[in-house]
Amino acid sequence: MNNEEKILKILETMQLTMDTMQSQIGSMDSRLGGVESRLGGVESRLGSVESKINTMQVDIKGLQSDVREIKRDLKGAWDDILRLDKRLTVHDEELAMLKRLK
Repeated sequence: MNNEEKILKILETMQLTMDTMQSQIGSMDSRLGGVESRLGGVESRLGSVESKINTMQVDIKGLQSDVREIKRDLKGAWDDILRLDKRLTVHDEELAMLKRLK
């Protein structure tokens, strides 16, 4: 085998290697396209999740406001109950005193 034949053999091997690499690159491009497509779907779902989280945050703020209002009303009710309890206690004491005076 002379030098020219050796060079041709090397070139053929290089061509086969390049063809294999191009095939692998084509396969990688195809897989990359699939990944990009799925990523678009993930981004879309992420946007939906973010929107739902924002809505939930608004709802939670409303609930927190409602809870504060309920606590305030409950405190007022307990204050009324305590005031009425004190009045009843005073009335009971006065009634007991009046019964003793008879």
